[in-house]
Amino acid sequence: MALQHEMELKNSLIGSCDLFNGSTTGMAMSRRHVVAVIRRLTPTIAIPEEVLFSQREKGTCMHFLSYGTCTKFYMSDGDPGGSFSFVKLGRVHDGDYFGEIAFFEVNNTRTYSIKTDSHCHLETLSYTDLATLMKLHLEIAEQVQASARMQARLLQDSASTGQHDITHKFEDKYDRISKEKEQREKEKEQREREQREKEQREKEQREREQLEKSPATLSPLGRYRTMKKTSSSRRFKEK
Repeated sequence: MALQHEMELKNSLIGSCDLFNGSTTGMAMSRRHVVAVIRRLTPTIAIPEEVLFSQREKGTCMHFLSYGTCTKFYMSDGDPGGSFSFVKLGRVHDGDYFGEIAFFEVNNTRTYSIKTDSHCHLETLSYTDLATLMKLHLEIAEQVQASARMQARLLQDSASTGQHDITHKFEDKYDRISKEKEQREKEKEQREREQREKEQREKEQREREQLEKSPATLSPLGRYRTMKKTSSSRRFKEK
């Protein structure tokens, strides 16, 4: 049961990620390819106030957050006086992911920093393993490349509109991811509810059919009514 729960959690984490969930291609990855990604994940533990990575450093991996909360922030360029300002981009919660942007950047440069707010359990996917998966599986490569094209358009727009809009584009992106995740969860709950209702109807139908075929399973009154109905039917045929 523990292994099954772990696989379901990791499957959910992969399903929330734009790189793999088909949001950029319109087609979700097959179960076989999802498992291929899951096998490359490495569990990581982080303590509160730990900086997982910093802006402008070279990125080597992306993270999926199983448990905990983190804060994203951006350090703006210094003014003539040499001071810097820190812009909070938002918080990361259970089920979110981050660190994928640097995979598409020249030299894998990080575009923001992230620090933990609590004890966190993460699943880590290295860029090396991601590149290997793309070489081995065409479907994964297509998903990631589609996401790369989308990311390139985002960065191009950011470069042309200035630093203030960069912050809002990050915020908009993660707001959209959160809303899409919420929508997927609602759709999943709806499908599960419909499936339960369907199974209940089928069960009731089977029980009715079983009772009709097996009078012995009926109550005494039910057997009497069934026998009376059968007897009446026979007399009608004889006439």
